[in-house]
Amino acid sequence: TALTGNRIAATTGLRCGMDCRSTVIARYLSTGSPDSGFATNGQLSLLTQGTDQDPATVWTPPVIARDGSMITMGGGRLVRYAPDGTVASDAASANTFVPVAVTPDGRIVGRTDVFVSRGSWKRTVALYGPDGSIDPSVRPVTSLGRTVPAVTVARGSVWVAFPTAARRGVPAGLSVRLVRRPLDGGAGIATRVSVQSPGIRRTVTSVDKILVGRAGRATVLCQLTRRQLLVGIAADGSLDRRFGSRGLLPLEQAGARVHAAAVQRDGRIVVATAVPSPTEDGGTFVVRRLSALGRSDATYPPRRFTLSDNILGQDVAIDDAGRAVIGFGALAPNAATGRLRLLRLLGE
Repeated sequence: TALTGNRIAATTGLRCGMDCRSTVIARYLSTGSPDSGFATNGQLSLLTQGTDQDPATVWTPPVIARDGSMITMGGGRLVRYAPDGTVASDAASANTFVPVAVTPDGRIVGRTDVFVSRGSWKRTVALYGPDGSIDPSVRPVTSLGRTVPAVTVARGSVWVAFPTAARRGVPAGLSVRLVRRPLDGGAGIATRVSVQSPGIRRTVTSVDKILVGRAGRATVLCQLTRRQLLVGIAADGSLDRRFGSRGLLPLEQAGARVHAAAVQRDGRIVVATAVPSPTEDGGTFVVRRLSALGRSDATYPPRRFTLSDNILGQDVAIDDAGRAVIGFGALAPNAATGRLRLLRLLGE
């Protein structure tokens, strides 16, 4: 889910066959009606997986820039879509990679994946120019393991986070690695933060999102074996022990399936939690707002929204006025097909 001005863009993955997947970008006006000026009837569809397809017709999931333009790669070609969904440029790329973010000046953050062994991958996040050539001013970040690193561009830097790999008898995922690379090539940080607490052993299976607040503070949303966790990291890369409980804030709620989070400009964090009903015929969204240090915001009591649909997964985006949009996949009871739903909240 992304917000651009008074437009809402939602990216949804669809199954179009046994080994076929497509990605649909749907854009809406602030009222929730389709943006008829975008692509075809407000939607743009790209084939993103197909085992028997020509590689030139299979594209990476598009990444949406702040101005509403989109970038995707397929068959060695880098394609940029204008904010109205028309093709702005289509040219051979100097390198092949998966675009994952766009900088304010139009450079592309891309990821390459190389299979190592036993389900482990070497993944490299690097900065590329608009033509796909690598930008040597910012050093790449490499991770090892099964999961894809979380990447974001914020506060003039590229941020990358991932669980630490296993090493010499130490299991994987006992810590989170966070790397910040300034876009101007200056000095950043590379830190490893433990997610363990006294008497409690935790293992991070993936890092879902990086929330960057004021003064270079970061909050990392991690997936554990059976729960999710927010980890507060100070600007110097150390565990921010003022955040939550000694730097860690478990997102616990009875029956919760998944949490999604986003950060406001002032550093406050909005968390949306999907709680399916025990009978699997709908569910409830619980939306909370936390302070920058993970405390409950007394001015924003939890909001609850009961739905008749089963909630499959969600994402949260927040505009500069603090208004949140939650985009989520939904499946009606006893239905074989899903749909996209949007929930828009006012700032207060």
